[in-house]
Amino acid sequence: MLPLLLAPFAVACGASPAPPAASAAAAIPPAADPSPMRIVMEARQGAAEPAVIVRADGAIERERPLGKVSSDRVVNVLGEVVLQLMPDGALKAPGEALTSSMTPDGELVGRGIKTAIDHQSRIVVSTRYGDNVVGRVEGFVPGKRKSALLVIAALPRLTRPSR
Repeated sequence: MLPLLLAPFAVACGASPAPPAASAAAAIPPAADPSPMRIVMEARQGAAEPAVIVRADGAIERERPLGKVSSDRVVNVLGEVVLQLMPDGALKAPGEALTSSMTPDGELVGRGIKTAIDHQSRIVVSTRYGDNVVGRVEGFVPGKRKSALLVIAALPRLTRPSR
């Protein structure tokens, strides 16, 4: 409030008046196009896998387009659903009997295995034998946790050879 009261005094002393404020929304700069998420799995048997890129529009790539993710499904490049998150948290894949689900906290669980993204953006798989870091998510945004986990769960279905 004080700057508003001092504005006439500043103008009287030779300062130029401030341009009129358009609106509160216009005063907030637009968000830059976010960097894509990169899902990097740890190297196994000495051969590092290329990172999986998840773009802001949901496009999934690994050296070539693989498909697209939304908040509740992953589709391949042909538009076929390869993994669906049901309202109750169950995961469904066409032609497969899955026993996995996603918890409200955004963890994949099934068959005694839990897969989560921790506070350091690491992909952690937990079993009764302990925890194992299997990768990391670069450019991770907590609001995209479910989408990132859906991509991780769908990767085998997206990268298998065509039928």
